[in-house]
Order: sequence, then C-alpha cells, then structure tokens
Amino acid sequence: MSHAISQKRSGHPYWMYDTLLTQPDVAETLLRDGWEQATTAAETLAGCDRLFLVGIGSSLHVAQAGAGWVTHLAGIDVQAVPSLEFCLYGPALRPGDGVIVISHSGGGGYTREALILAQQAGVPVVTLTGQESAMPPATVSLTTSRPEVCRCHTAGYSGALIVMIQVATALTEHMGVPLPDGWHGQLQGIPAMMTAQLGQEPDLRAWATEMPRTGNVIVVGAGIHQATASEVALKMQEAVQRQVQAMTIEQLAHGPMAALQDGDLVLTVIPENALAVERQHQVAKGLAALNIPIWGISSGARRLGPSPLPEWFSPLSHLVPMQLLTYWWAVAMGVDPDWNRLDQPAHAAAKAHY
Repeated sequence: MSHAISQKRSGHPYWMYDTLLTQPDVAETLLRDGWEQATTAAETLAGCDRLFLVGIGSSLHVAQAGAGWVTHLAGIDVQAVPSLEFCLYGPALRPGDGVIVISHSGGGGYTREALILAQQAGVPVVTLTGQESAMPPATVSLTTSRPEVCRCHTAGYSGALIVMIQVATALTEHMGVPLPDGWHGQLQGIPAMMTAQLGQEPDLRAWATEMPRTGNVIVVGAGIHQATASEVALKMQEAVQRQVQAMTIEQLAHGPMAALQDGDLVLTVIPENALAVERQHQVAKGLAALNIPIWGISSGARRLGPSPLPEWFSPLSHLVPMQLLTYWWAVAMGVDPDWNRLDQPAHAAAKAHY
C-alpha cells in the first residue's frame, strides 16, 4: 500500500473528497504540459498495425475508453485486454504490433508481466502510469498525476484518461487523419467543465440520500460509455462497499430485467446525444412499467442537464458527477470510502494472497 492507514480520517472530508476536488487542476496541468509526452508516444506507435491496451480495474477502463478513442479517431485495430488474459490467453504478438500498459502505481501482478511479455516480443511498449510509479521503464513512459492517499482513485483515473485521449489525438494527427471539428478546443475546455460540475455537488449530495440502502444498483452504458459505466460501478463497490453491476443497456434488456424488483435503481451514463439513446429510451419505458427508476447525468428521470460536449468526450464529461454521487452515497451510508476495507484485518489478510 502506497500510503499508511495511519492517515485514516474519521469523517467528511475523507481523502477521496479532497482528491476528487483536484481534478480540474490535474486536467489543466496535463493539457498544458502533457502534449510532448503524448506526441512521443504517438511517434513510437504510429507504424503499428495493431494496438493492445492492457490493464486491470480502473486501468482497464482507461484502456477501454482509449481503444474507443483510437478506433474512432485514427481507425487503427485496437483492443483493450485485461492483464491476465493478455499474459495467459492473449494474442501472439508479431511485428507491427504495439502495446500500451496502464497502471496507477506500477505495482506487481499481471500488468507488470504484460510489460515484460511485450518487451520480450520486441514490439514498441508505452506505459501510462502515475507519478512516483514503480512501473519499469519502457520504450516511452507516460506519467499522469501524483499518488493518491485514497485507494478509491479519482484524479488518478481522470488524469490517465486525459493522457490517453492526448495520445489518441496525437496519433491521429501524426497519421494525417483529420480530427473532428473543434476537437482541440473542446478538449481544452475539460478543466472548466469539471469545475462547473463540482458546483453541482449540492444536487448530487441530495441524490445520494435517496440512493438504495438495500436494493440493487445497475449502471448501464453502451459503446465508449461502457468504460464509464464499469468505472462508476467499480468505484461504488470500493467506496460504498455494495454490489453494483455494470452492463450495456442492451444487455439489461435481455434477461437481467427479470431480476429487478422494488427498491432497485438503474443509473445511466449514456448522454442524450449518443447513438444508443433511442434504445435507452425504449428500455426506460420498460423500467417505468416495472416501477424501477432510471437516473442519469444528461438523461433519465433525474438529470443535471445535457452534456456540453460531443458523445466521444463522455468518459470525461460524465465522470465527476458520478464520482460525487458515489462519495456522498458512501457518507450517507456511514462508510469510509478511502481504504477498500484494507483497514479491516480480514480484508488485509485476504489481500496478502493476491
């Protein structure tokens, strides 16, 4: 563990809250100073026919969003692969491949093994990791934000997303492929958007008091939004210590609806400008017939307003409000969101095995 549990706090503000508030500054710093490292990574990967983005947990969600961005912008064959699957069941790497290995702290496990495997295959390897990381050096090493005391990462995740979208942007430009109109300007507006979203905290704190205390919560997405759905569900599991599921809106409509009951809630991270929004509206009508509410950031029965950015920015534009909702749900439930329960002897002992 990178920080001692002796830094444990007894109530609000927990470390998660303090770090969450730093995200506009983290994004502004990376968008001001991070283009050189992104360009270097793009030059390294530009000749690759296939790219594999590797990680686990939040880092896998960065990989999933990154795969969506690179495919959408540059048209390269990109796959996001969990670390263990990459090492034990993954592709036979060949000339023309490239690998991006993603980790918050560069710790042990299969993510480091993935880096070694790619290096042994002789393909270009880029690492994307936090400052003060233990990740071994690679062809190009990208850095994001400072270490977090809280194990429920917020700025570390959004910072990795910023660097990933910078790499996707630089790679597209290096290949001579036109970017969507206004792309750079919209990207530079992310810090101001995050600041405005932090101003919506009172609304999200009120929402949190109405989150289910016993019912099931399902977070739905589609396409690139699925990375956000998976990240939100993971953060809720870590911070609130509840079982929260992530699935696609289409998956929800094919079987899992049978398990829903009174007291359950569906959260959506699909914006109103998304290709999948019509399907979401159809499923929402089905949920209404079952008396199951659906809340969202820019759509659903509860909303904070439409997204100010195009659909492809949603991994960043839908993140901060859902983090605030998660944090205040944890506080409402009387849960310390900082430690993933590793401050409890049984969970600390369990962690020693993996």
